[in-house]
Amino acid sequence: RWDFQRISLVILFFFYKNIAFAMVIYWFACFNGFSGTAFWDDMFQAVWNVFFTSVPILAVAMFNKDMKFQSTLHHFPYLYYDVQCGKDFTSRRFILWSVDALWCSMTSFFVPLLALHQGPTDPDG
Repeated sequence: RWDFQRISLVILFFFYKNIAFAMVIYWFACFNGFSGTAFWDDMFQAVWNVFFTSVPILAVAMFNKDMKFQSTLHHFPYLYYDVQCGKDFTSRRFILWSVDALWCSMTSFFVPLLALHQGPTDPDG
């Protein structure tokens, strides 16, 4: 049960972080005329993939235990119904995570863009 829930969460998170990362680059490309200018530093790209791939997975693996493992199947067989029906990884859930990633990319790009629209300093100096 835990394994299926965890792998479902890892797959959803993998797509979430990659959609959010790629769409920020897409929004930036729309505003610079698709010139090929890099939005992220190369080191940031490497750290992004290492940090946001390993840390959430480790956190889920260590802390995501809603019940003790001993005799869970024998005492609470209804808990396995969601796993048998595949309710942890559905197309609806995937679409919701993808829409959330799109929203995250838009706020990550457009909020700083609008905040710095006049430039980083005041026009008067």
